[in-house]
Amino acid sequence: MSLLVNKSINILISFAAVFVLFFCGVHLVYADHFTDDYIESEKDKLESQFEAGLIDGEEDYQIKLEFLLEELYKDHESVEYKSPFQEKKEERSGTGLFGVVVPAIIIGYFLLRMRNRRSQNTVVESEPYRSRSSSDLENESASRETVEEIEEPNMVIERDPYQDPNLPDIQNESSGNSWREKLRDKSRDDMVQYLNATGVKATMSERGRVEENIRSGRFHRSLGLIDIEEDVINWINVVRIKSRDKNGPSRYRTVFAIPDATVPLEHEALKVATVRKKSFPIFGKVVGIHWQAEEKLNPLVELFAKDEEIEALVKEVGDVQIHTHPGIFQGWTIEILTVGSVFEPHEVHWNVIHKIADYLISSPR
Repeated sequence: MSLLVNKSINILISFAAVFVLFFCGVHLVYADHFTDDYIESEKDKLESQFEAGLIDGEEDYQIKLEFLLEELYKDHESVEYKSPFQEKKEERSGTGLFGVVVPAIIIGYFLLRMRNRRSQNTVVESEPYRSRSSSDLENESASRETVEEIEEPNMVIERDPYQDPNLPDIQNESSGNSWREKLRDKSRDDMVQYLNATGVKATMSERGRVEENIRSGRFHRSLGLIDIEEDVINWINVVRIKSRDKNGPSRYRTVFAIPDATVPLEHEALKVATVRKKSFPIFGKVVGIHWQAEEKLNPLVELFAKDEEIEALVKEVGDVQIHTHPGIFQGWTIEILTVGSVFEPHEVHWNVIHKIADYLISSPR
């Protein structure tokens, strides 16, 4: 019974508070300054005096009218003076919103408070409270001890073999290696498989060799060297010159090294490069090849241009560049530029690269 009385009192208090705040707030918004009717009556009085000749001149009338309006509008500090001669608008939306939002917040607060109080005072009538005697407590403790004695022999302790301090942390070691292995670019691994499939004896070299710096750089990352056994081509450097991103596919440079003792270690660097001409930029079909080189390399360029197999390799695979590296490597490098994946040489491609190497080694000095 007392619960119902308390709830009724809380509800009455809530509605009374909302009523007082709402209507008092509205009164405060609109009753703290002169009404429009009062202002109009004062203007009419001043205008009647002007028409009766009690005010000297229209200029004096305008001055007195403006002074009257200023006095009327600035009576309350919260109301900014806005005379009819100024282009301003009254903004009472914020004050009116205050009179609506505050009552809503108070109602929500009291409703939430009543709900919390109701949940705290809830009593389950189906299970009446019963005080436990000392005998009940003794029986309960005895039964608990009996259950523990029965369950204890049946307990089995399971141990994780990887938690043994004498064993290595296999999980951490494998996880550390696995994510690196998944993220590693395996283009060099793939190329080794292609070469071995064509009968070339190719093996992946240890990382960190000096030759990895040839035709690689700060933004052109070498993926490592491939050693070639019993061949004119001594090693291959697989270089990724661009990673795949939103702007386009990845790009690779495959550098074939041809040692040549007839090339002096100190000399002026030589370069030969192809420019493929397409029927349409980027997506068009390759319709021609232009060789670029210094004038002293024209005899070598003529050999390349007349060889149909070399022309076919450039059209099918990508542009070819030939370089020498003074003070770094005594010989030539033939590099093939590919888009999307690393160069995949099959037997025909491998033979054409050997033909280019033979032209370079036998070229006049």
